[in-house]
Amino acid sequence: MLSKWRLLQIWFLAGAVLAIIFSAAFFWLWSAAKEYGVSSLEKQITTTLSNELAEGNILKLEAALGKSQKEGILQFAEIRQFVRPDSWETIYKTQFLGSPAVDPFTGFTCSSGRLVKPHFWRGVGLLVVLPGNISGADCLALYIDSDLPHGLKILRNRLILFAIFSAAALVGLFFIYMTSWHKKIVLLETENLKAHIDKQASLTALAAQVAHDIRSPLFALDAALKDTAELPEKKRIIVRHAVNRIRDVANDLLEKNRQQTKTVPAADSAGEKSEAGVILQTYLISSIVDPIITEKRLQFESKPGINIDFELTRESYGLFAKIQPVEFRRMISNLVNNAVEALGDKGAVIISLGHENESIILTVSDNGKGILPEILARLGQKGETHGKAGGSGLGLFHARTTAESWGGSLTITSEPGKGSKVTIKLPKAEAPDEFVPELILYPGRPVVVLDDDPSVHQIWQGRFESVRVKEHDIEVLHFSEPDKLRTWVKANQIKVENAVCLFDYELSGYKETGLSLSEELGLCGQTILVTSRCEEDRIIAECRRLKIRMIPKGLSGFVPMTIGDSKSLINPPVSASSSKCVVLVDDDALTHMTWEMAAQEHGIKLQAYTDPAEFLSQLGDFPKDTPIYIDSDLGENIKGEDIAADLRKKGFTNLCLATGHPPEKFSHLPWLKVISKEPPWG
Repeated sequence: MLSKWRLLQIWFLAGAVLAIIFSAAFFWLWSAAKEYGVSSLEKQITTTLSNELAEGNILKLEAALGKSQKEGILQFAEIRQFVRPDSWETIYKTQFLGSPAVDPFTGFTCSSGRLVKPHFWRGVGLLVVLPGNISGADCLALYIDSDLPHGLKILRNRLILFAIFSAAALVGLFFIYMTSWHKKIVLLETENLKAHIDKQASLTALAAQVAHDIRSPLFALDAALKDTAELPEKKRIIVRHAVNRIRDVANDLLEKNRQQTKTVPAADSAGEKSEAGVILQTYLISSIVDPIITEKRLQFESKPGINIDFELTRESYGLFAKIQPVEFRRMISNLVNNAVEALGDKGAVIISLGHENESIILTVSDNGKGILPEILARLGQKGETHGKAGGSGLGLFHARTTAESWGGSLTITSEPGKGSKVTIKLPKAEAPDEFVPELILYPGRPVVVLDDDPSVHQIWQGRFESVRVKEHDIEVLHFSEPDKLRTWVKANQIKVENAVCLFDYELSGYKETGLSLSEELGLCGQTILVTSRCEEDRIIAECRRLKIRMIPKGLSGFVPMTIGDSKSLINPPVSASSSKCVVLVDDDALTHMTWEMAAQEHGIKLQAYTDPAEFLSQLGDFPKDTPIYIDSDLGENIKGEDIAADLRKKGFTNLCLATGHPPEKFSHLPWLKVISKEPPWG
């Protein structure tokens, strides 16, 4: 049984064939009818006029033509005689009832005999040489302009009506045909779209399920990592980075699931975005690359002839870019895999990081067999691969398109027999406020290092010796245990006020962290966290809350280090010879006595106020970096933290809240240092 679609096609083709046949028959029938009408008219007129012309009786000729005109046989008639040289003279013509606009005798001769001039709509015109003649003329010619006979008009009108109905029917069939065709195309497109949506929904659901299932074992791993004191720090870092990477993948899958849920049509309905709509955030590139290289060394440790090296230099320090970390890690991982596969069982893969003007330059090089120029030109395009069994070319294509979507580029250079190099360029991004671009040490101000890894102490000691800290009277103190640090801080309040503290975050075997100790001892304004966990959001948020800056531990050997002048960026040195005083604002007289005694003992000039209004009235007498200690409760519902906030707006930079309340009460004011009511000088 034929389908509806096939029947429509047959009807349409049949209609087209019938229309062509009908058109041909119409024109043939119309031509034949016109020819018949012309012949009949010619015979009737010439027979009527032949006798009068033979007798030369013009009056009878005029009467005969006039009678024919009145009877409607003709509309216009004209008789001319041909007189040499080549001219026609009118003998007679009927009254004007629509004579032709152009002289019908133009180009007509006695030898022409007969000439039909059909009109498109109103009938025919006929030029004919008459059988009779008048003396002195070569010939007589008659032009008649006749309407169609009544019967022929009826035939014409019927044929036209039939043609209109046939054309309308044909157009209707064509419209039905096109509508059905369009409907079928739309149906196919809808089915394809639905299949695509179903596929995307399935993949999205699978990704969401995988991400959900990963999170449970991740929590277990996180809990287990808290009890890995027996593991060396390097192994702890590897495990932690692996866990963090799995977490990032899970979060990325969930985020993509949320985005696709919003963008894919349903049945009923702190960073910036790249061209593809992926949210980008600022990351330190070296901190992302370094753990990937560590993973790759472990992955390819079964190939002892393969050496994978990440070359960090002073130029590698402090290079930030706006990226999506999961995609960036995938990109670097694929590029290193490609380089290793190009080496076989022996060779070197070198990853380097530097900068050029406002661009970060990351290269992945190998000393393998290289790539031929004709193949090299196609690499990076979708589906193009080289020297990789079963390769799809998607790795390089993904890397190139990802870099370009971040405003960068990817280029591949190679020399057969010498190796290949992939160069990624990314725009530099501004470093976040918590990052330390340069470590400045000051003469006479101690440096305190807290870390549980002896090798880290050795690295710092080498760095300090390279800038000759002893020549600048800079004392360096090393601690690996929290209690020993607490003891030293309590016994050396003056030194602590001016110290630069380099604290690790994680202290193996202790519940305290570098951040918690810094907050406990009131050292937040002086502490720099040196940690391998500087890319973790939780650590970053805590540093921002406490106003603590960070140095990636892996880059501690490359951070620029200089000796500054005697002016401090933290707290100024306070001594008996100092002309700068310290301000205390507290309404408790006993606190005044305690602080004044401690200040006198340590040779410190203390200016104490019980009335906040009095202090504020003399505010113009104090430099902006004057150490100001304010109690939280000043009576009459006056809060010291409110005064400190006002002072901060006015540009004062060395503010401290001396209170009996716990520091947690003021966690919403991360810029404000909080200490106990005990004088800070011991």
